Amino acid sequence: EQTIKDYLKLDKYQRSQERQDYRNGHYERKMQTKYGTIEDLTVPRLRNSSTEFNLFDKYETRQPEIDKLIGQLYLAGVSTKKLQGVVKELTGKALSHSSISNINAEIFEKTLTKFQNQSITDDIEYLLLDGIRQPIKDIFGYQDKVGLAAYGIKANGERGLISLRIVSSENEQDAVAFLTDLKERGLRGTQLKLITVDGAPGLLKAIRILYPFKPIQRCWVHKMRNVAAKTKHSLKKAVLGGVKEIFYAPNKQEAVNRFKIWEDQWQVLAERAVKCLADDLPEMLSFYDCPTEDWVMIRSTNYLERAFREIRRRTNSISSFP
Repeated sequence: EQTIKDYLKLDKYQRSQERQDYRNGHYERKMQTKYGTIEDLTVPRLRNSSTEFNLFDKYETRQPEIDKLIGQLYLAGVSTKKLQGVVKELTGKALSHSSISNINAEIFEKTLTKFQNQSITDDIEYLLLDGIRQPIKDIFGYQDKVGLAAYGIKANGERGLISLRIVSSENEQDAVAFLTDLKERGLRGTQLKLITVDGAPGLLKAIRILYPFKPIQRCWVHKMRNVAAKTKHSLKKAVLGGVKEIFYAPNKQEAVNRFKIWEDQWQVLAERAVKCLADDLPEMLSFYDCPTEDWVMIRSTNYLERAFREIRRRTNSISSFP
């Protein structure tokens, strides 16, 4: 009523030569709020024009807070079926499966787009890169895609995910596009001391193109998996135990010494495993050139792996990204 009054600049029954329009009664509508559903909301109207109200948009039947809550619960791993029950309990009225899916898709898209477009300050010292394979739902159904992710660590200790892009694979073309986007958003790399990567060939090539001359650290966790895959089951415990001793060495020279001992011990019985580590040894030890207190953070992509585990946990109940 106050909006109508402000628009007309007249109270009820008041006359004026400058009148812009006339009241035309009212109509009733329903509105779902976080406190429940208002069944008979009385809305005044005008004879010749329509008015926008501060409380809700035209044709809006549900407050934005409801949609926001649905999106937050969905991203927390609550299934669409359970969300229908939550909405009914909250508002007294159930939403269809398709309505909830549409709400989630819209909120997810807005949130992801905002995150992907935010600027990046060029004070990141360590950059961690990795990919996660997840099913993605699009108009063609469910497609197996890769989420390329970047994690930044600053000198002041501030750290976090700075980019996530859905691509077809971890090939060189997609990786170049991913890193180009990081540069365009502000990560020029002037403060970069080290880039830790999972070992995907496409990412390695892209790094050398977009961030040339920056030291590369191959992830020890991924390398351990690769070594394990090339080792007989009966030898795995002993072989991998020796590998751990290498990257737990107190300095680079000692790590090289331990590798040589390990190499001599397993050259015959685990030749493929030894070659797997030997081929990439220089980039496996790059972290030793950085401050000791940073080694745990930068010798693997574990910070990203933790984020990936959280994504998998949340998507287990919903089968895919929206």
